[in-house]
Amino acid sequence: MSEFFHFDTEEEFIPENQDKVLNLSRNEALFIDDNLSMLIEKDLGDDRLSTLRPLSHTAGLPAPIDLLEKIGVAILYTTDSANYGQEAEVIVSDTDLYMLREIAVSYAKVGDEPVGFQLKRKIYKLLFEQTYHRNEVARNIIAQIDPAPNIVDNE
Repeated sequence: MSEFFHFDTEEEFIPENQDKVLNLSRNEALFIDDNLSMLIEKDLGDDRLSTLRPLSHTAGLPAPIDLLEKIGVAILYTTDSANYGQEAEVIVSDTDLYMLREIAVSYAKVGDEPVGFQLKRKIYKLLFEQTYHRNEVARNIIAQIDPAPNIVDNE
């Protein structure tokens, strides 16, 4: 009977998302960091999850440590004077992008920089650019087809 409940650890049950590169400015990385809270277990062995700081309707999003680490490294990179204001390249999964989408409020600004809008564009570009371009190509092809071809009557 135990054969029925044997799971091969090599077998994939959830398809892996292809990692993508999200380029972040200093202000974008700081904005993301300010809007994430570390996701933790309530008590040792307890399956329920919580955050270190209480979440209110404006507090942000609970995030796993690996995402917090990626954003932390991006902050160090973008604030390092040796990098002269270059954007940090952050390797993210589709799951990371969907999480970041939740905090990328389109009207959010840091100083005069519209970080919310910029993040939304970058996130959606990584998630949907191929689909968007494929649909545009299809629309252009369909637009070139004459919907009512002239039928010549030979009578």
